[in-house]
Amino acid sequence: MGGLLLSLLLGSATAHAATYTICVKYALNLDDADTGVGDDYLTTNDDVPARGARIIVKEYSGGAVVKSAFADTTGTNAGCITGVDVSYGTAYVIRLESRASVGGNTIEAMNNDVDENLFAQMWNWTPFVGEATTKTMTTSMGDQWNILASGAQAALQETGGAGELTGETWRWYLEDCPSGPSACIRPTGGTPSWVIYDCLSPSCSGSVKPARLKYQLTHPMGHLASIFASGDAIADIDDSATTSGSCTGGTGHHINTIENQSQAAFEGFADMWAAEAFNDSGTGADCRFAYFGGAVNWDMIDTPDLTNFNCDGTLCPAPPCTTEVDGNDYEGDVCGAEQGLATEIDWLRFWWDMKTDHALSDADFIAIWADASPVDWNDVSVFTSGTPDSANPPQRLRAAAVSVLGSATAWDAETVSDTGNGTGR
Repeated sequence: MGGLLLSLLLGSATAHAATYTICVKYALNLDDADTGVGDDYLTTNDDVPARGARIIVKEYSGGAVVKSAFADTTGTNAGCITGVDVSYGTAYVIRLESRASVGGNTIEAMNNDVDENLFAQMWNWTPFVGEATTKTMTTSMGDQWNILASGAQAALQETGGAGELTGETWRWYLEDCPSGPSACIRPTGGTPSWVIYDCLSPSCSGSVKPARLKYQLTHPMGHLASIFASGDAIADIDDSATTSGSCTGGTGHHINTIENQSQAAFEGFADMWAAEAFNDSGTGADCRFAYFGGAVNWDMIDTPDLTNFNCDGTLCPAPPCTTEVDGNDYEGDVCGAEQGLATEIDWLRFWWDMKTDHALSDADFIAIWADASPVDWNDVSVFTSGTPDSANPPQRLRAAAVSVLGSATAWDAETVSDTGNGTGR
């Protein structure tokens, strides 16, 4: 009799257990999503899967962890963890943390550089007999989830394969840059080696915070990618000739500022990273970009024309521009060509054309930058045509392209031909 009772009890326990799939979605609040940009990813503020996010399921009473894992990043279970064994009628807590593992890299958002606390959202849950065994939770809106969604999108587009970046950490602190009310990147002297400060002050981007602009979120991520590729060292850039606004005037840098090649190339790399995060970049693919620095006076004739622009075709049609700006060699056509100078938009267009017209892989994109040894660039330019000379940094990028690609054919086609992008001076 005792054996029968034991069998019945064990059978009852088994009947009241189930295996669940737990999914989480981010509620987005991006100001450059529903703006008619024409790009391909995160184009609305609809909820998106929390790809790669850390999800923890634990018992409500006692806190025993049932499952702790990073969510899938692709496929039907993107944003989900599977194999969560629970008992009906038992209370649990589902916890989402602002850390994700994507493409062999880590994306994380923390409150500040002192406490270094991850953000979290929790839901109480008691499973019951008869409910679906896939449970989906949705976050409230928050800057940290904009960061995780945008960062994961960029990491999936641009990292994870052979020869690309792996084992890196992109960390955002949701506070102003230590030097003042701005967004910035800074070295840490520890791990991770560099971090991103996401400005919380309206002065950083008009009335819009960077954490609500997917292109501004991923632009500094591109800066860190270039640094990681260079052995955790930032490029030696020369901003002494940097001007601001539309080609000339003031200080700082802008998408169509005429700058020293080193500055323009460094910024153009980060712009390319952001562009590829939200645009397909296969052969012949188009490119649309929501610029985060305000409307740009592309034709330099009257007032600023566009915030959103075409980064692989006509930059600005007429109208709204008084004169159409075609986008090939912006420096030469609009600013006036000067040796050793370039613009960010020309470098963005150059990299885009290398990928879509010459099938440049993400791995080679990273490898060329690393091979050019930007850590000791010490001239006003990073490229000229001619014989590479180790004592002449202007030739580093072209020499690196020859080393990585085996020839300069594609590189020269996009720099020094009649239809080139103005990056070869």
